[in-house]
Amino acid sequence: MNKRNSSNKEVRITPRTDLIFKNIFGKKGNENILEDLLESILGERVKVKNIYKNEELDAENVYGKKAIIDIKAELKNDKIIDIEMQNGKYSYYDKRVLYYLSKLIISQVKSGEEYAKIKEVIVINILNYKIPKVKEYITKCHISNDNDYFVKGATVYFIQLPRFEEERKILNPSSKYEDIIKSKLDEWCIFLSDKNREVRDMAAKKNFNLEEAIRQYEELSSIPEVVEISFRRQMAEMDRKASERYAKEKGMAEGRRKGRREGREEGREEGRAEGRTESKKEIAKNLLRQKVNMQIIINATGLTKEEIEKCS
Repeated sequence: MNKRNSSNKEVRITPRTDLIFKNIFGKKGNENILEDLLESILGERVKVKNIYKNEELDAENVYGKKAIIDIKAELKNDKIIDIEMQNGKYSYYDKRVLYYLSKLIISQVKSGEEYAKIKEVIVINILNYKIPKVKEYITKCHISNDNDYFVKGATVYFIQLPRFEEERKILNPSSKYEDIIKSKLDEWCIFLSDKNREVRDMAAKKNFNLEEAIRQYEELSSIPEVVEISFRRQMAEMDRKASERYAKEKGMAEGRRKGRREGREEGREEGRAEGRTESKKEIAKNLLRQKVNMQIIINATGLTKEEIEKCS
């Protein structure tokens, strides 16, 4: 089978890209696609009543910490679903999950109202990184005592795409379709992983909703404006990580050498600048490989045409 490999440093549009993910699974009119994904995770029949994108929780509390979720869905059985697509690893992500879960619960009732109004809440986290020590690619968590399910109404799922890729050996040339696709969830994971399009397309022949999701993904990823916005967002994320890494390394080196605060601050600032420049050049190099239009690269990176040509 012909497989596609993806470098961690490569910048490209995938179904996991924020703009693409939300416009496929969070768009009104795409309820069937979202229902198919949710059924594959929850293991039950699902009917979506309402879909919301970029939903802000507790918006009236202007002094509190904002919680903006990727996709929120209300089901006809009154369950509330929060779906998060997490491409990069953040510190204290587990605390963020608890925060979002609690906000979804608290936002349902006002002071003095009955607790009976609270609807069941489910948070689904699709991760493009591994959780240490958690080997299963899908994990279901709820509040329980030592023996059984104790407090109903709050459930959290973690789906680790890299664990799925390892478990199903999707990049192994000897892996057959039936070795990789064993469930409905596997079909959606192979789509989101975007590392074996041959198997993905085979799965789509058996799943109309997956086929439609692929069609919309390919259509969206061919629109120049979508490409530019997506690259800008990915660039900003790479820029943030590169700046943090360079700042830490440069700041520590300068701090040790000079032994004073001024040296550390100067090193951090220089590191941030170097990190931003190197990140932009890396992005430009990857876009050139993908034959992206020069003007889009200029707009996405802020580099000049001459600087970009030197990256080739």
